[in-house]
Amino acid sequence: AWLEAWQDPMAGADAFSSCICTADLAGDGEFRLVVATAMKKMKVWNGTSLTSEHDLLEPPVAVCTFYPAEPKSPKRPSLAIAAGTHVYIYRNLRPYYKFTLPALTVDEQEIEVWKMVRDGQIGPSEAFDALANMRDAGVSLTSRSLDLLAMEDGAAGEVEQLRAAYCAAQAPEQLQHFTSITCMGNIKKNMDEWDATSCLFVGTESAELYVLNAGGSAVKTTTQLPSVPVFAASTGLLDVDYRIVVAC
Repeated sequence: AWLEAWQDPMAGADAFSSCICTADLAGDGEFRLVVATAMKKMKVWNGTSLTSEHDLLEPPVAVCTFYPAEPKSPKRPSLAIAAGTHVYIYRNLRPYYKFTLPALTVDEQEIEVWKMVRDGQIGPSEAFDALANMRDAGVSLTSRSLDLLAMEDGAAGEVEQLRAAYCAAQAPEQLQHFTSITCMGNIKKNMDEWDATSCLFVGTESAELYVLNAGGSAVKTTTQLPSVPVFAASTGLLDVDYRIVVAC
């Protein structure tokens, strides 16, 4: 049985385990508890005291810390929060950098469908049918097309109006295809010390695993996975010998 050391029923920390971590954020040897909640809040506890609370732009998926390459001592880790297509990096609990996942290639058939909608060659109903056939054939569609395909419940007249308004607003815009982050972790770069330089890695809904550079600002390597990753863990050193184990 677990021994209950401390309980706070008013904490409001509704979060998954992937959104909870501890870290020496101030470089003073005191590890603090960091929780990114489903209500788009980042809360930091030192012991049993809530020391700070910050608003997040998107619902978080994962939280972890990593040590960037810096000569300063004592070293302070960066805090990374994955949400949507971005990794928000904080230094000293202040926004520092936002990394965005690389855009994916849009299928040529999908581009052609939206081009015909924009030019008035087909209507929303024809576009809906064409995109539905592409989805059923296994084509990876953009969020724009998936949002259109989601408009299928309700009275026939209302659905047609919604589709027409949506196509009129979206068709003139450039078609882009982004994926979302599903999991995140870190791996030491070349030393096995607890505060050694480390790199982030993220798994995505497009079944890819990206390993970022030590600053978290660019993709270092990309690995195609057999299916969408859910959990990931690492061992070893990135520049020597390592393993990243992924549950898909």
